[in-house]
Amino acid sequence: MLAGHGTYWYLDLKPEQVVQNGHRFTRRALLPWGPASCFAEDDLYTTKWGTEENVEIERFFFGRVDTEGKSAVEFFSDFQFDDPCQEPAFHGLMNYMSVQK
Repeated sequence: MLAGHGTYWYLDLKPEQVVQNGHRFTRRALLPWGPASCFAEDDLYTTKWGTEENVEIERFFFGRVDTEGKSAVEFFSDFQFDDPCQEPAFHGLMNYMSVQK
């Protein structure tokens, strides 16, 4: 739900409990946050073995989607209705958006 321009209402299902000056309270559960706070996760598909990190899963599953999505966004940023390349760009954009969801 939009709370304002670029802000969403985020429901924290496990709000932090804080002890301050000997009093315990629970932080608010409903917060107005922006997309970066609501939808971002660092290294979501990175596998770690000791000190080694591997991003092959990200590259394998999402590399093509990201590449085609970027190309589609660029295509539609300067869209012309008579352009014969609109169908592949449309499919690339829809695939990219569905993966982001």
